[in-house]
Amino acid sequence: DGEAFKSEGKVLVAAGWPGSSVPVLVVGHQPALGMAAARLLSGADQPWAMKKAAVWWLRLREREGEAHIALHAAQSVDSL
Repeated sequence: DGEAFKSEGKVLVAAGWPGSSVPVLVVGHQPALGMAAARLLSGADQPWAMKKAAVWWLRLREREGEAHIALHAAQSVDSL
């Protein structure tokens, strides 16, 4: 249902973040995806832009008992 992806918080809940034990692919639209990426990577609600058809790979790791989120790749369809 499209309503589930109108806010970054709902995007993260639908993705099972951070509790999913398997990789998850999220497909959606702006501004929810940019806001979700901003919240995960910076800890702040900011309107980050994501280009149409872009792919962002975020990964959650635990180190010394502390969670760390890393951006492993960001690829725009324009640069393929």
